Amino acid sequence: MAQSLSPVRWMVAFEAEHRNPFLFERIKHLSSGHFDDIGACVVMATPSMLQSGVSRDLLESWCEDRRNGVIIADFAVQGTMAREILGEPTEITTKSGLKKPLRMSVEAISFSAHADYPQ
Repeated sequence: MAQSLSPVRWMVAFEAEHRNPFLFERIKHLSSGHFDDIGACVVMATPSMLQSGVSRDLLESWCEDRRNGVIIADFAVQGTMAREILGEPTEITTKSGLKKPLRMSVEAISFSAHADYPQ
């Protein structure tokens, strides 16, 4: 029922139940790439170029497992890790210079705030 409510009515419904609509049971903020990732995980991470930060740490941690995947949902700039893995290499170079096999799936989707009507 809540899905069919307007945004204002949706917020009123949450307030009536004394619940914060922005506290999610299964969604957590992650400030580092070190976490217990046993089981299924979905991570929305920035920066999308995979050059640094949590997204790069997770890529390096998960790249060897075929069960994992990454979706590039932004334009991948030439010279970035995101562009490199879209070229389907068999291995990547970690930030520390080590070579690791790239077995995870890599996909790209068009997701732009500048899209026109057909997109």
